[in-house]
Amino acid sequence: MSKRNVRQDAIDAVYAVCAEVGLENLTTKRISQQAHASEAMIYYHFKSKRELLEGAFLAIHEEIDALFKRAFAERSFSLAADTYTVCLETWLLYYGYWRDNPEKTAFYDTFIHSRYITHELWTNNNASYVFFTTVFGGLMHDLVSNTGETAFAYVWPVIIDSAISMAKRANATGEELDESAKDMIGRVLQSILSFATDC
Repeated sequence: MSKRNVRQDAIDAVYAVCAEVGLENLTTKRISQQAHASEAMIYYHFKSKRELLEGAFLAIHEEIDALFKRAFAERSFSLAADTYTVCLETWLLYYGYWRDNPEKTAFYDTFIHSRYITHELWTNNNASYVFFTTVFGGLMHDLVSNTGETAFAYVWPVIIDSAISMAKRANATGEELDESAKDMIGRVLQSILSFATDC
């Protein structure tokens, strides 16, 4: 019999409970019931409810980071030569993740608009943007040089928000993105990032 990973079970329970009752009604008691673990075990792994929620938030970033690494592992893009393609394919990876993981999307979307999100958590020495820096490399250097932490606090969250909104709409309606919609998204993102680097 394999040893249970209570930490991961608790994080998974956050997504499930949040989808059912919302972030504000999420309690460690409900999380422990969903995770089939005592509250004491939850607090053994996480000092507080806030730390658990932050762990669930960062776990999503780790999954997206792994997704990006797999998707771009054998591909070589020149951002300067083809910003449009890199922007669009990056956005589509987010969009696909949000579509495939509605419980995590519901949690993430609520969390980033809640009292729990902090400037430090968004920036955190870029720790929560590993997937971003992995793909964008030189562009991130330009963004940081030109806008400082504003790039992390505002530019990228706008892009994440748009992918979440479109994925939630697609899940609710069954509507798929056609090629003209994808083209428009790619061009808008290219413009946003070009503007940010020129600031």
